[in-house]
Amino acid sequence: MQRRNPGGDSNGRLSAAALQRTGAIEAAALKLWEQLINQRGLSTRSGLQLLRVARTIADLNDRASVDRNAVAEASCFRCTDLLKQPGAQ
Repeated sequence: MQRRNPGGDSNGRLSAAALQRTGAIEAAALKLWEQLINQRGLSTRSGLQLLRVARTIADLNDRASVDRNAVAEASCFRCTDLLKQPGAQ
């Protein structure tokens, strides 16, 4: 991770541009990510955080790229947004 990320930053500190350059996110994973953003109405910030968590999951599983499974697993950590009622703060 530290060799891949610019300046040795953790995945949580990667900018959107750095995540795009170094994240190695597979096309199928990006498609699932886009579906999750649309289905759950995630903000840009939340969507990027989801990708950062997926990148970390891929690292923990010793994967060079982020696949659909990593994105799906990362989405499980966002289950609280499913519990909110529409219009609730």
